[in-house]
Amino acid sequence: MQLVRRRLRFVVPACAAALGVLAALAGCGRGTEPEQVPAEFRGINLKAELDPATGAVTLPYDRLSLTREEESILSVASSTVLSQCGLEHGVRFTPPTPRYDPVYASEQYFGPWTKDQARQFGFVAPQTEADLYFNGIEGVEAPVGPHSPVPNQNLTDADWKTLSEKCEGLAESSAYSQAEIQVGPWIEALDRVNDELDHDKRARGLIDELSDCYARSGLEPGGKIWWLPQGGRNRSVTEDQISLALAVVDCKDSIDFTNRMAQIQAQLQAPIIIKYADDLIARRQFIDKTVASARELIAKNKVP
Repeated sequence: MQLVRRRLRFVVPACAAALGVLAALAGCGRGTEPEQVPAEFRGINLKAELDPATGAVTLPYDRLSLTREEESILSVASSTVLSQCGLEHGVRFTPPTPRYDPVYASEQYFGPWTKDQARQFGFVAPQTEADLYFNGIEGVEAPVGPHSPVPNQNLTDADWKTLSEKCEGLAESSAYSQAEIQVGPWIEALDRVNDELDHDKRARGLIDELSDCYARSGLEPGGKIWWLPQGGRNRSVTEDQISLALAVVDCKDSIDFTNRMAQIQAQLQAPIIIKYADDLIARRQFIDKTVASARELIAKNKVP
């Protein structure tokens, strides 16, 4: 997920005239009708895609921005630049190794949306067992097996000062760090689109449908987080939480909630993708080129 894009606050908003092409297609408070948005523009898929096997929900902007795996690779490459600079100044700094687990392709979308998510995580965001434990999630046991030593423990205060004064600026200005930064006018526009969901009539109708299913299933609203039923906790993975999460997924499945909501959000993103297509495509090409370079750098500088 590249933006905080899963929130519905249900405030009374002003008309989104500033959205330009978005307002032209969607209209204030009406929502974009499916037939008004093309399925593809300049090779960019403008529809949402759901993968129940991995738990991934892919929106149009996701196809043009960094993935979690790419973020990990670029971060390690930036640390490698820091390491190379450190050696030039007599400091042996060991960069981390790329660590990416496929579990992070899985994401909750207004709560769990697949049975696998519900069974493994309840209402907790999908993550590795080690991260669940170290993040203090209730009901998770400590991971077993050997632990990797923490790198760079032997560096002195003087070493860290040298790295800070001589090398941090170099690492931060590298192409790897620059590729990690989300910049451009589309960021603010996409964030405003998240708020469009607040008053999109289709989204509100879907929420009503889900609420009706909750009521039929004996689930009670939990409060500020509208999709989290009474008793649901997002920092606990226990049998009762898993049972409650499975009931939520059953309701979502019964009305095709996740797919329908994701398509609405994709339709709201589409005009912004179209408006900034040239810049976004160029940005994606830069990311692809930089990630390929980062992989080569990491491979050449593997620590024995």
